[in-house]
Amino acid sequence: MLAIGNRNFHAQEYRLEVKVAKGDPLSLKVWTDAKGVILAVEDASKPGDLIALLQYKSYSNPPPSTSTPTDKQR
Repeated sequence: MLAIGNRNFHAQEYRLEVKVAKGDPLSLKVWTDAKGVILAVEDASKPGDLIALLQYKSYSNPPPSTSTPTDKQR
């Protein structure tokens, strides 16, 4: 369960570890919905400081075309 503001979401929680050649590794918590859409991300070095998804638009499934063909064969 993920709580953002006064809303609760059913979410899967994942932890990502990124190791870099120089410096400290980056550790992130990621919450996704059932379709895999990322809802929020948290840097492990800043617990409680979430970056939340505020707006979503699907670019992979464009809406159906509403135009009608104007050319007629004679």
